[in-house]
Amino acid sequence: MRRSLMFFLFLAPLALRAADTAYLDALRERARANALADDPRWRALLHMKKNWRGRWGSSVDGKDFFLSPRGTADAAAELDATLVAFFDPPPADTDTLHPQGLFPARYDYLKEALGFDGTRLPEISSPRLEKWRQNLDVNGVSLVFATAYLNNPASMFGHTFLRLHRRGAGGADPLLDYTANFAAVTGETNGLAFAVKGLLGGYPGKFSTHPYYMKIQQYNNMENRDLWEFDLALSTAQIRRLMDHLWEMGPTYFDYFFLTENCSYQLLPLLEVAIPELSLSGGFSWKAIPVDTLRRVLAAPGLATARRGRPAQLKFILARRALLSPTERRWVERASRPGPLPSAEAFPPERRALLWESAYDYYRLRHKFRRYGSPAEEAMERQLLLERSRVPAPAPDVSSAALAALEPPEVSHPTGRLGLGTGRGAGQGFEELELRTSLHDLTDPSPGFPRGSRLSMFTVKLRYLNETNRASLERGTLVDIFSLTPWDPWARSPSWRFFMGWDRARDRFKKPSGGSHFTLNGGSGLSAKTPGNWPAILYARIDADAGLGGVFRENARVGWGGTGGVLWASFSPIKISAEGGVIHYAWGQVDTVTRWTATAGWSLTPRWLLRTEFSRTGIYQEAAASLNYFL
Repeated sequence: MRRSLMFFLFLAPLALRAADTAYLDALRERARANALADDPRWRALLHMKKNWRGRWGSSVDGKDFFLSPRGTADAAAELDATLVAFFDPPPADTDTLHPQGLFPARYDYLKEALGFDGTRLPEISSPRLEKWRQNLDVNGVSLVFATAYLNNPASMFGHTFLRLHRRGAGGADPLLDYTANFAAVTGETNGLAFAVKGLLGGYPGKFSTHPYYMKIQQYNNMENRDLWEFDLALSTAQIRRLMDHLWEMGPTYFDYFFLTENCSYQLLPLLEVAIPELSLSGGFSWKAIPVDTLRRVLAAPGLATARRGRPAQLKFILARRALLSPTERRWVERASRPGPLPSAEAFPPERRALLWESAYDYYRLRHKFRRYGSPAEEAMERQLLLERSRVPAPAPDVSSAALAALEPPEVSHPTGRLGLGTGRGAGQGFEELELRTSLHDLTDPSPGFPRGSRLSMFTVKLRYLNETNRASLERGTLVDIFSLTPWDPWARSPSWRFFMGWDRARDRFKKPSGGSHFTLNGGSGLSAKTPGNWPAILYARIDADAGLGGVFRENARVGWGGTGGVLWASFSPIKISAEGGVIHYAWGQVDTVTRWTATAGWSLTPRWLLRTEFSRTGIYQEAAASLNYFL
């Protein structure tokens, strides 16, 4: 009897293993017969796309995401290896994840496609995965767009992420929701280094989840950016697939490319896994600007069902300040400074709530909405809140005023621009072709973009000279940022400009040929908005300029000076900008150069723009006109 029992205990696992192997072989054969590896749903789970050579490859760069050594480029090998892994014995402890728990979206897809027999391929429970699902408890998803933030290279095109609606919150308090965010993992503080490494894929990009209130604190409060939420029509099963695939993405990474495989692009394959019928991620091989990816989602029939705007906190503060009289405003500014708080007893009771809330707003604004301050700062905040709590009356609701200042991002013009123009300079005619990959210029149509802003990257302008029959690079822009923010005594934002690229040193040549050099210039200053029905923005700044090229003696020059200008955009189809300045070059090619430029843009239609420009540098002057199409 004992010998029989030992014989059974020895042979039973072998018999079971033999049965598992037979079933595994049957599933592998069925997958090959059904060509599952070519199913778009399987390729979507692997983030596989065809490259320019027509070969399939995954954009996932973390090797731990693949179970086959050839999985990054071979969907069939990865499918085969995945099936084998699903037959692995259960782990010895609950902290270790079985392949079924590591890849729940893959498991559900193959289970449905191959009809897994639970008695021959037992489902392995994953307590960690279940706990994660229960903690998030998602029953709805919104795509959130954060408007551009020019002061940070990582955010100057805008940003998108997903808001995960928690069932328990019931939509009553979105602050309790979570978010799914894709971002570069870096501690880089140098903006230029971040931009260069971001362009070259020098950082890993990872998915992460954070509470929504943290994103609001970062974007709405600290960076003064508006948020736009677009609810997505996802079924319970689609939300389950999205979340399971998000779980699969958690441990791995993608090489982060600032212009293509960026924060916005990586959300599109995620949505394609949730809704296999969608095709969102195609056509972004050379640029994926957040507002363009947003427009792609909004163009999908029935996907986006509702839109909500969440104004930046600064808009609420300024709307509340607009309700104050000059005397009340002076009291608020006094109350927000360190020291004993002034008494509000001299004001009518119905105004005191507004006064204390405004004082608290201004104090928080002055301290950049930091989460943690010094003990003195935190004591001041508590004191202001305590005084506010002693006033039972509500403060005036300024939501309508704050919302009125918002413009939906999807109304903006397309981010690319192609221009064909003609002109004359130094007595010679020329034709020009300009291609701008992104994003916006001062004289472009304004809706959907920050007023008084220019952000141009990778812009090329070619010129053909009629008399000499020569074609040349007129200007090559790597990055050109111009931010005009009218000075506000509370917000205190400077106006500034930065340019890096190739340009012509017109002051060195009278002819429109020659003078090409690499230049880095920029400056900072102040701007102000004029009152009245036809307001304009006036500005002045201190500039520095450095050039490098054979056009200069010593092959370089460095100088500094000043610029003043005006931007007028009060008449909807026409915008005019004009500026002039002088730079004294004290090192290298010593000289003093004056420059002025006047540009007008006339929006013929939402996609067509007529642009004229007159400029003078030293004794060289030229005039040009171009017809531009936004693409």
